[in-house]
Amino acid sequence: MAHYKGGRPKGSTARAFDHCALIYRTALERSTPVDALAPDVAVVVAAADLALEGVFVGSFYGLIRDLGMTSANTYYQRRSELEKMGCLRRLRHGTHWLAGVWALLREPDEDLWRAHVGRPFTRRRESEYRELHDERLGRFLADLPSRYPDLLAELVRAGCHSAGSVLAYLGDLPEAHLRARFPGGELCLGYDVPGVRHTCGIAELDPRAPSTAEGSYKRRADHLAVGSREAITTA
Repeated sequence: MAHYKGGRPKGSTARAFDHCALIYRTALERSTPVDALAPDVAVVVAAADLALEGVFVGSFYGLIRDLGMTSANTYYQRRSELEKMGCLRRLRHGTHWLAGVWALLREPDEDLWRAHVGRPFTRRRESEYRELHDERLGRFLADLPSRYPDLLAELVRAGCHSAGSVLAYLGDLPEAHLRARFPGGELCLGYDVPGVRHTCGIAELDPRAPSTAEGSYKRRADHLAVGSREAITTA
């Protein structure tokens, strides 16, 4: 059983991608033009024979620390992710006497992240999210009379006298209305009413969540589409 406590769920990559983009932009802002490189650095860059956006000379760890990411583990993770996406390459190791040289190759984007870093949406996590939604929905229906008396009166006036009719009524409400009425994701009908988008705030399900959410939502849709095709093929 998943235990989602708000914010980005475990395994989400939105914040890490944002940090990678920030690190790259900062490195590019601090980069040295190729025609202004010191002779020893120019030799290293010329030998690499790369198409460059810029050359960062100095401590990459220091640059990341300047951005408030002081953990060595964070440094190695973000640097590795930038290298996997083909955005960054180290051309020379830095020492006490010699500055490191880093090739800045291309700005990270969500397609690169999904292709080289982001984890695919798995069936296990899909199952966990379904269980979580079922649990929340059960609590909502149980707490409806005591916690949402105004909504209960509204539902009675609308002629809703069963759980199915309640869900159908709520599912017809505008998405913005559901988000405003249940800002903590207490009720999300994304799995229970056809055509209703997720409003739970879980980045991988919510197309309006920050940063990589749209890509995550597409991965989810692609994953479900594959499952549907497999079911048709084996039927």
